[in-house]
Amino acid sequence: MAKALAILSVVVGHTYLYGNPILSFVMSFHIPLFFVLSGYTFNVQKFNKAKLVKRIVFPYISICVFLGILSLIHNGSNGLVSFLLSVVWGSGGTVDCFDIPGIGLAWFLLALYFSKVIFANIEAFFLNFSINCFLKLLLYSIISYLSFLGSSYLVLPFALSQALVSLPYLCLGQLCREIDFSELKRTKFPVIFIALTIWVIGLYKGVFFSIGNLFHVGSLAFGLLMTLSSSFVLLLFFSSFERVFSLSKLFTLISELGKNSLLLLCLHQVESAFINWSTVEFISLGEFSFLVSGVIHLMIVVSMYVLIRLSAPALSRTGL
Repeated sequence: MAKALAILSVVVGHTYLYGNPILSFVMSFHIPLFFVLSGYTFNVQKFNKAKLVKRIVFPYISICVFLGILSLIHNGSNGLVSFLLSVVWGSGGTVDCFDIPGIGLAWFLLALYFSKVIFANIEAFFLNFSINCFLKLLLYSIISYLSFLGSSYLVLPFALSQALVSLPYLCLGQLCREIDFSELKRTKFPVIFIALTIWVIGLYKGVFFSIGNLFHVGSLAFGLLMTLSSSFVLLLFFSSFERVFSLSKLFTLISELGKNSLLLLCLHQVESAFINWSTVEFISLGEFSFLVSGVIHLMIVVSMYVLIRLSAPALSRTGL
């Protein structure tokens, strides 16, 4: 269910430009939560690189082929070199140091693949030492911070910079799986309160933290801490929510969206290639225009998913 929230928040977030309060809110958790959930379900001992390539890299290549065809239709061969560079770099936004355009939201697939590969190898190295899980989270956070800081001078190809920034989120997911928070009666609520407070302060102060295009507003360290905190709070909330409402039909429907988040992501990339949602405005609705455009955007993506689900059920069995 948390994965469904994350993918739907990604769709909503891509409806608005920077400065919109809805965008600031969803950016505080949507992609970080995806990585935390990926870490939560990731089994390092059963790591299979070939399977990961099939589930993540192939969809990335498919999306790039689709975007490449559109680029040839619109620009001919003039923008071919620029497009190929954007595919290789796999950045969510323009790579300023090389003036390479971003590939769009497909960056997430490439970053997820390499973050899991890097994470699995580091975890295998850590097996030789007795390292506390909280110390590991701190080490990964330092790597993330330095990688984000270094991106001001050099953004690595294959979304490697984004992958390195994502490591503490994978580690947090593993940490949440290893620790049974339901047994920590004395410390559970104080920890949640502190994390929630950090999240609220970050929103109030206007802290903005984007992994995809490696952009932040406000303190970089606090942005990293805020997104870790928000993902932690939401993960615990939805794990408790699922235990209570696991038998309801609404829960089953929403969970299905979460299980097929990869398909929804690909569909979102397709529709966003044709519609620039940040320019969509319902003038007659005044201040409610931005709310309506977000709802319509969600409805279109979910409707596309339902059509795929009905016409080609096999495609809807994919997931991250």
